[in-house]
Amino acid sequence: MGQEQSVQDKQDGSVSKTCPDMKMRGVYVLNAMYGDLKADKMVDCTMEMQEYLKGDHCIKSYDGRCLLLSFPYNKKKHELLKIPDPSKGHQKSLKLVYGLDGAQHTATLGEYEAWTVKSLFIPDSKLLADCSISSYFDDSELILLYEDFRVECWPDSVLKRDQFIKLLPIFNNDAILNSFFNLMDKNGDGGIDFSEYARALSIMSRGSSDDKIQLTFELLDLDRNGSLELKEVLLILNEVSKRMVSLGFDEDSFGVVSESVTELFEKRQDKLNQSVLSVPLSSFRMYGIGQITDLFVTPFSSVSEANNNTSPDTKSKEEKHSHHHSKKDDKHRAAKEDRGEDVDSGDSGNEGEEDDGKQDEDFLAASGIKEKKIVLMSSITLYDFKIRAQNDPNIGDAFGMFDYFQKIVIDPVEQRLNKDRESNYAGWLTKDKGDSLYNKTLSVVSGTDKRYFMIRDGFMAYYKSDKPADLQKPIRVISLDSAKIMLGLTDSCYLSTPSFIRNLYAPSNRTEIKRFVNLIRKNTGRTYENRSFAPIRWGINARWFINGNQYFEALLKILARARKAIYITDWYFSPGLHLCRKGAPNELNKSNRLDNVLLQRAEAGVKIYILIWNASAKVFHLESPYVTTYMNKLHSNIIAMRHPNWTPIVWSHHQKTVVVDEEIAFLGGIDLCYSRYDDSRYLVVDNDESTFPGRDYSNLNIIGEENGNPLQAVIDREKLPRMPWHDIHMQIDGAAARDVGINFVQRWNHAMYQSAGVQFNNHATYILPITEENLVPNISRPKSQTATALRKKLELSRQGPTHLVENEKDLGYAGCQVQIVRSAALWSAGIEKPERSIYRAYLKVIHSAEHYIYIENQYFISSIARIRPKNKIAKALWTRLRKAIIQKQQFKVIVVIPVYPAGDLALPATRYIIKYVYKTINRQKNSILEKLHEEFPEVDLNEYIHFCALRNWGTLKSGAVVTEQVYVHAKMLLADDRIAIIGSANINDRSMRGTRDSEIAAVLEQDPSQMVDSVMAGKPYKVSPYVYDLRIRLWRDYLGLGEEEEKNENVEALRDAVSDECYKRLWLNTAQENTSAYLSLFTDLPDKFKTFGEMMEWKKKIMEAQQMDSSETTRKWFKNMEDKLKEKVRGFLVFFPLSFLEKEQTELSPGLVTKEYLLPRYVFL
Repeated sequence: MGQEQSVQDKQDGSVSKTCPDMKMRGVYVLNAMYGDLKADKMVDCTMEMQEYLKGDHCIKSYDGRCLLLSFPYNKKKHELLKIPDPSKGHQKSLKLVYGLDGAQHTATLGEYEAWTVKSLFIPDSKLLADCSISSYFDDSELILLYEDFRVECWPDSVLKRDQFIKLLPIFNNDAILNSFFNLMDKNGDGGIDFSEYARALSIMSRGSSDDKIQLTFELLDLDRNGSLELKEVLLILNEVSKRMVSLGFDEDSFGVVSESVTELFEKRQDKLNQSVLSVPLSSFRMYGIGQITDLFVTPFSSVSEANNNTSPDTKSKEEKHSHHHSKKDDKHRAAKEDRGEDVDSGDSGNEGEEDDGKQDEDFLAASGIKEKKIVLMSSITLYDFKIRAQNDPNIGDAFGMFDYFQKIVIDPVEQRLNKDRESNYAGWLTKDKGDSLYNKTLSVVSGTDKRYFMIRDGFMAYYKSDKPADLQKPIRVISLDSAKIMLGLTDSCYLSTPSFIRNLYAPSNRTEIKRFVNLIRKNTGRTYENRSFAPIRWGINARWFINGNQYFEALLKILARARKAIYITDWYFSPGLHLCRKGAPNELNKSNRLDNVLLQRAEAGVKIYILIWNASAKVFHLESPYVTTYMNKLHSNIIAMRHPNWTPIVWSHHQKTVVVDEEIAFLGGIDLCYSRYDDSRYLVVDNDESTFPGRDYSNLNIIGEENGNPLQAVIDREKLPRMPWHDIHMQIDGAAARDVGINFVQRWNHAMYQSAGVQFNNHATYILPITEENLVPNISRPKSQTATALRKKLELSRQGPTHLVENEKDLGYAGCQVQIVRSAALWSAGIEKPERSIYRAYLKVIHSAEHYIYIENQYFISSIARIRPKNKIAKALWTRLRKAIIQKQQFKVIVVIPVYPAGDLALPATRYIIKYVYKTINRQKNSILEKLHEEFPEVDLNEYIHFCALRNWGTLKSGAVVTEQVYVHAKMLLADDRIAIIGSANINDRSMRGTRDSEIAAVLEQDPSQMVDSVMAGKPYKVSPYVYDLRIRLWRDYLGLGEEEEKNENVEALRDAVSDECYKRLWLNTAQENTSAYLSLFTDLPDKFKTFGEMMEWKKKIMEAQQMDSSETTRKWFKNMEDKLKEKVRGFLVFFPLSFLEKEQTELSPGLVTKEYLLPRYVFL
């Protein structure tokens, strides 16, 4: 351990030489700014001191003129440090009272620009240099960490066991404390020195996924025998989870222990469906076969036996066992699923196999592992642990323990550092050529490469030179989100990311390489609330859009004003989409067509980047190769790319975003494609083609998504109804929009790297975010910011990006607090650690809801106590509902979902999704409704929760009256009229797990200064105008309360979302009346079908409708039907058909002869 440098050297004269031994604990120098120092500045400083000083360091008093701080020394607490109020200007000295001899010593203060707190513990240069090499912290961070470390271990220079325990007061468990202490005490000498302390902390906060998984393994390995026993893992994780909940974290915020333990210890077998064919071949170039587990249908290629003595290459007995299936097996499989059992989890059929993993059932049950059919091994090796933990970020973060250290140790250090310190870099470095055989051979001939490097905004780019022409086209841009950098012993460093591993050199310039390393570390990605890549942004303007009509017309206006760059991501992209349409097809303005709009901006010099999902042509007809080829030919400023290069069988890119000049961003559930242009009428027919020309008139229950000629008909509008499309999208600006742009840049560069040599485009290039000049400022609220200061910033931000909007109305609601959250992983974004911040945001909002939760989603597939689906949104809802029932709260949950998933109802995949939606809602003992009913049999659950859908009707040109569901494609959650989550994520594992489909969403609240008066549960209540207005607009549409009913009692009743007037009289009664009317007039609704055979008869009738009788009797019958619908149906709200196909068991599961049978069921979940 190095010794401290002299105080005089570091304080630059601010402390006189008359001061005694300054190494004593608790002596701090408070540098003050003299002059016009306001009282709130003193308050801010007081709060900063209070947060910084721990334990028995405390603020004694504050009277508006002076600060009195108590510092212990040798257990004496009477010594005081008194700082006079600088604003008075009477004294310019600091009085220090020491406990050594009781004498007073005066230290002269200089004039400084701000209040800062500085300890007198300073590491020497050798210790600082060593820690810079062995940890991921930069010098300034190490200096502050050292100050805190020395205060905690005073008077020693190492942290002893009893002192370490004081750092973790909430973890009063000897096993956890001993394990953590041993984890840091690498040399086993009974004390943690600073280098050990810094290294462990740097891995927890900055380490790679592999680093954290390794550290977690060491933490869980209590007996240090090199393997993990099931019982010791359960002991530690259950205790950690319990302590995190005691800190106020939601129960599921850091995962469910039983699920993670099952993931780690479950025995598995190789199946045909675990084939490497599920991996896009483009991933091999970047990761190699051993590192692309995020894409495996089942990512574990080998599992050691229970005794863990077999090598990774040894096959277990399960892997050698083959199965023989029959129709009887299919029925047995379906019956097991209906009983709530897991059929994909190790049912090998070998007798005695459970003996290898037999556990104490009472112990497992107490830990939450209740599914006895799952066979668990007694222990696993580090090798297996690393493989299995890769897809579960909860394990890599030790169930929140590493976040805890980040919060109590690292965050205060980051807050104390100057926020304006250098963060960008530009300079020359030399790099290795790479590790490939080609590069190694080339390096023998030409040696290393000298390149011009740039670092900013979380990315590193390098160029051939610093000439302006070369700076327009980077050789590479690497995301630093998962970067790991180590300082070398001389003038080198080692940089490692998932796609870039190099040694970098600054010959004969140690200062330059240290500066480079420090800036890499400053730009390395960290996580924020909900473990998102993006922080919460304040002062954001936001709008909501209901359906494609509102979104497309707003987008058209802003695209036309773009000056710099446009970023587009889509699942389905149609160049021929008309963003605005009025009149018949031959009257449509071609200048409003998407491809022409983008071409016009490209000709004006705007760079346009389009990144779409490379959908499999065997499953979808989205024609992504055609789309990218067509768009690339339009103009050199338009660059379109699809990803991955070779189609994966399983996961998709599902983000739907447009970013304009990185100043305004759009995100939500609406793709820029056909069939999405709906308004509040939700038309089932369009006889004159005035709204839905050509391909836009479609019905996905009859024919799937197809790209092509925009004016080509896909169904006969004279015989068949279209399926209306309900969706939600939003617009944001400022720093939140820039975060959406950062997400795009990261994904684009990842796709560029994987596409090298595959998708040839002379104009394709890596990109960096737009520089921050002329961008809306980042309005992130510091802890000490006052309401007045915030309002001033809100007023400034209200001006917005003026060149992109015509007027203030186009900015939407002011004063919004927005965080961008996403689902992203190695395959989708090139990040090492999967991000599932959307999922965490959903859980957090559900747990904290006080009055209501309103959900609109395309799917509702989740679980409460099953291993699969893994997402526990259903559990969070069930938990919150239990609390409401027990405490007799006036609390509501309303879920609006499609009547059934879009698609051919005869297809196994569609039926499988239907099955799991019902298993989540009401068709197994662990479904939400069944579980609540079992516990509360006397309670009317309709008082607390309801599932609804949307439906409309229309009259074809022939006079036939038809009906169709309004397809709910929105992905939205509203809570308490105060918070909204809007994005692209469905409620299923595909969207929520992070490692599967890529998704993006925004979590939105509004500042208290923007809240308005309303009512909730019969009492006065403050609401967010953004959330409140969105709910009211949606519910007015669904309940048929048009604009002409602006001030009647029904509209007034909507204000209180949980009142009986709103929930019972309006919502439930309208749903009941509409449902009854449809059932009485239509004989072919899903509500009436209990079996698949009955449903097939219904489909047959639809096809027969094309040959409909046109007699006068039929026309009169339809006219009478039309009159009754006008009389009885109000709006679009109906009940979700809870009894649909309730008598089916086997037919909803894939049969043996189907390709779906070969895939594990979680591909569909």
